[in-house]
Amino acid sequence: MKKKSKEESHLRMPLRFYQCTATRELIVSKEFQLMHWIESWICRDPEATGSYINLYERYYKKKLLAARWSIKGMAEAFGCSESTIKRRIKVLREMGMLKVDVVTKNKTHYNVYIFGEHDGYGNNETRYYLTELSKIEAEYNLKSKGFLPK
Repeated sequence: MKKKSKEESHLRMPLRFYQCTATRELIVSKEFQLMHWIESWICRDPEATGSYINLYERYYKKKLLAARWSIKGMAEAFGCSESTIKRRIKVLREMGMLKVDVVTKNKTHYNVYIFGEHDGYGNNETRYYLTELSKIEAEYNLKSKGFLPK
């Protein structure tokens, strides 16, 4: 799998999310850092052959943004235990930041992480986490203005 260049993998986040306390705290969390790291490996290349699962054929052609990494590999990369990685991914799933598809091939299970959708041409991408951050921001703003109980 070809990794994106440093500039391409840079997280571009709307400024308003950094200005909102609730979303800013989430953006700097270890869970969010893990998500962005996995996200930088989204397969957009039909020539990518570094996976037992053809992510391009199985996901990208179906307009999904997907990447695959083993729990063990992520634990080694982040210098933490596999259970810590599993816990962080569980938090991200529960928050709606990403989806996990478990694929079985030759009696082995592989986790594929789905981050959003694209328009089929690779131009317009919709990320699940941006939708969820918008919801968190809106709720925070309503609470801070007294429209919802704190």
